[in-house]
Amino acid sequence: MDVKIQPVIGYVQRPADYLCPVTRQWVSSNRQRTNIMREHNLIDANDFPLTPKVIENEEGKIKARAALGAKLKDPLLFHD
Repeated sequence: MDVKIQPVIGYVQRPADYLCPVTRQWVSSNRQRTNIMREHNLIDANDFPLTPKVIENEEGKIKARAALGAKLKDPLLFHD
C-alpha cells in the first residue's frame, strides 16, 4: 500500500478579533477590517518591504543564537 502526500493547495486567513485603535469599534471579520482600512486610508504594516537594516539585524540575531548554541557542551535533553 502506497501513501501519497499532496501539497497544501489552500490558504486560510485567521479571523480578525480586536478593538480598532482608530475607530474604537470591535473588529470581528477581515471584511470589516478591510473596509475600515479603506475608509481611513490606513496601510497594513506587513505590506512594507523589509529594509536592509531589518534584514541585517535579523541575521545578527541568528548568528548570535548559533554562537550561543555552539558553546553548549552537552545536548539539551527534554524530560517529561
